[in-house]
Amino acid sequence: MIIMGFGGMMLFGIAVLFAVVLFLQDLSQPVQVAKNSPPLSPRQILDQRYANGEITQEQYYSMINQIK
Repeated sequence: MIIMGFGGMMLFGIAVLFAVVLFLQDLSQPVQVAKNSPPLSPRQILDQRYANGEITQEQYYSMINQIK
């Protein structure tokens, strides 16, 4: 009886570990843009980079002034 309980816990642990690995693998996949969508404008690219935290506010406004 005790052995079956331990085996069940081990099986549950393996299942949880497997689910976590699948979840993390899904997060690491890049978001795919539809092939028929028009290319992004420089302003849209800057907006995305600023929203993602890739550039600072100072860099954002500097680049906006450069593309005007």
